[in-house]
Amino acid sequence: MLALSFLGVGALSPERLAETASWDRTGAPTLVGRTEILRQHHDLRPPVSLCVTQIVAQGKTATVSGRLSRDGQPPALFCHVLRFTDPSQARIAQVVSFEQVEIA
Repeated sequence: MLALSFLGVGALSPERLAETASWDRTGAPTLVGRTEILRQHHDLRPPVSLCVTQIVAQGKTATVSGRLSRDGQPPALFCHVLRFTDPSQARIAQVVSFEQVEIA
């Protein structure tokens, strides 16, 4: 659920972000800092459909990928790579988010 919150699905608790966390997204400037990430997160609109196809987590890293669709846009593939501050995965240090229109 934590990774899906970066798609606008569910809430993102401030405690889950390191103070100096960063978020790199396709087609958007890199956000640095908990406050900036939460500000942008507040404006996210969830997709109209979402299918998670893979989740991999080990140590300080997790990835979540799948397919989604948004109103008025073609289906897209997505992937979130989360890097945590330590292996407990309690606090995010970095998120890298990719989204690309799915080519049939």
